[in-house]
Amino acid sequence: LAVMRQRWPGVRFVWLMGADNLIQMPRWRRWRWIMNTIPVLVLDRPGAGIKSLHGQTAISYRHAWLSGEKLAGLTIKKPPAWGFIACRRHAASSTSMRAKIKSQVIP
Repeated sequence: LAVMRQRWPGVRFVWLMGADNLIQMPRWRRWRWIMNTIPVLVLDRPGAGIKSLHGQTAISYRHAWLSGEKLAGLTIKKPPAWGFIACRRHAASSTSMRAKIKSQVIP
Protein backbone atom coordinates (compact mmCIF):
# COMPACT_ATOMS: atom_id res chain seq x y z
CA LEU A 1 0.00 0.00 0.00
CA ALA A 2 2.77 2.41 0.86
CA VAL A 3 4.49 1.80 -2.50
CA MET A 4 1.23 2.20 -4.42
CA ARG A 5 0.44 5.47 -2.69
CA GLN A 6 3.96 6.74 -3.37
CA ARG A 7 3.91 5.65 -7.02
CA TRP A 8 0.40 7.02 -7.73
CA PRO A 9 -0.10 9.86 -5.21
CA GLY A 10 -3.25 11.25 -6.82
CA VAL A 11 -5.11 7.94 -7.07
CA ARG A 12 -7.71 7.03 -4.45
CA PHE A 13 -7.50 3.31 -3.82
CA VAL A 14 -10.07 1.07 -2.12
CA TRP A 15 -9.14 -2.31 -0.64
CA LEU A 16 -11.60 -4.92 -1.98
CA MET A 17 -11.98 -8.19 -0.15
CA GLY A 18 -14.46 -10.94 0.52
CA ALA A 19 -16.36 -11.24 3.77
CA ASP A 20 -14.44 -14.44 4.51
CA ASN A 21 -11.24 -12.38 4.68
CA LEU A 22 -12.85 -9.81 6.97
CA ILE A 23 -13.40 -12.65 9.46
CA GLN A 24 -9.76 -13.73 9.42
CA MET A 25 -8.23 -10.26 9.03
CA PRO A 26 -7.20 -10.00 12.72
CA ARG A 27 -4.73 -12.83 12.01
CA TRP A 28 -3.00 -10.73 9.36
CA ARG A 29 0.21 -8.88 10.09
CA ARG A 30 -0.51 -5.15 10.50
CA TRP A 31 -4.24 -5.55 9.82
CA ARG A 32 -5.08 -2.44 11.81
CA TRP A 33 -2.59 -0.47 9.71
CA ILE A 34 -4.47 -1.58 6.58
CA MET A 35 -7.82 -0.52 8.04
CA ASN A 36 -6.34 2.84 9.08
CA THR A 37 -4.57 3.44 5.75
CA ILE A 38 -7.11 2.71 3.01
CA PRO A 39 -10.90 2.57 2.70
CA VAL A 40 -12.12 -1.04 2.62
CA LEU A 41 -15.06 -2.51 0.72
CA VAL A 42 -16.18 -5.97 1.79
CA LEU A 43 -18.06 -8.16 -0.67
CA ASP A 44 -20.46 -10.85 0.50
CA ARG A 45 -19.15 -14.43 0.27
CA PRO A 46 -20.95 -17.75 0.75
CA GLY A 47 -21.12 -18.65 4.42
CA ALA A 48 -19.41 -15.48 5.60
CA GLY A 49 -21.72 -12.49 5.03
CA ILE A 50 -23.54 -11.86 8.30
CA LYS A 51 -20.89 -13.72 10.30
CA SER A 52 -18.23 -11.28 9.09
CA LEU A 53 -20.23 -8.33 10.41
CA HIS A 54 -20.00 -9.77 13.93
CA GLY A 55 -16.26 -10.50 13.83
CA GLN A 56 -13.40 -8.69 15.55
CA THR A 57 -12.59 -6.38 12.63
CA ALA A 58 -16.19 -5.25 12.16
CA ILE A 59 -16.62 -4.69 15.88
CA SER A 60 -13.29 -2.87 16.25
CA TYR A 61 -14.13 -0.56 13.34
CA ARG A 62 -17.88 -0.17 13.81
CA HIS A 63 -17.30 3.58 14.22
CA ALA A 64 -15.97 3.69 10.63
CA TRP A 65 -18.86 1.70 9.07
CA LEU A 66 -20.54 3.31 6.07
CA SER A 67 -23.86 2.16 4.71
CA GLY A 68 -26.49 3.24 2.25
CA GLU A 69 -25.79 6.50 0.45
CA LYS A 70 -22.69 7.15 2.57
CA LEU A 71 -21.04 4.06 1.08
CA ALA A 72 -21.13 5.70 -2.37
CA GLY A 73 -18.51 8.17 -1.13
CA LEU A 74 -16.09 5.53 0.17
CA THR A 75 -13.28 6.63 -2.15
CA ILE A 76 -13.23 10.14 -0.68
CA LYS A 77 -13.53 9.14 2.97
CA LYS A 78 -10.51 9.44 5.22
CA PRO A 79 -9.60 6.03 6.68
CA PRO A 80 -10.68 4.26 8.66
CA ALA A 81 -13.77 3.85 6.51
CA TRP A 82 -15.36 0.64 5.35
CA GLY A 83 -18.55 -0.88 4.11
CA PHE A 84 -20.23 -4.11 3.10
CA ILE A 85 -22.03 -4.95 -0.13
CA ALA A 86 -24.46 -7.82 -0.31
CA CYS A 87 -23.91 -8.96 -3.88
CA ARG A 88 -24.31 -12.08 -5.96
CA ARG A 89 -22.17 -14.66 -4.24
CA HIS A 90 -19.58 -16.70 -6.07
CA ALA A 91 -18.11 -19.80 -4.45
CA ALA A 92 -14.74 -19.67 -6.24
CA SER A 93 -11.81 -18.66 -4.08
CA SER A 94 -8.86 -16.59 -5.26
CA THR A 95 -6.54 -19.25 -3.81
CA SER A 96 -8.04 -21.96 -6.02
CA MET A 97 -7.98 -19.64 -9.05
CA ARG A 98 -4.28 -18.87 -8.54
CA ALA A 99 -3.50 -22.57 -8.13
CA LYS A 100 -5.34 -23.40 -11.36
CA ILE A 101 -3.48 -20.68 -13.28
CA LYS A 102 -0.15 -21.79 -11.84
CA SER A 103 -0.79 -25.39 -12.90
CA GLN A 104 -1.46 -24.26 -16.48
CA VAL A 105 1.76 -22.28 -16.81
CA ILE A 106 4.50 -24.04 -18.76
CA PRO A 107 7.76 -23.99 -16.78
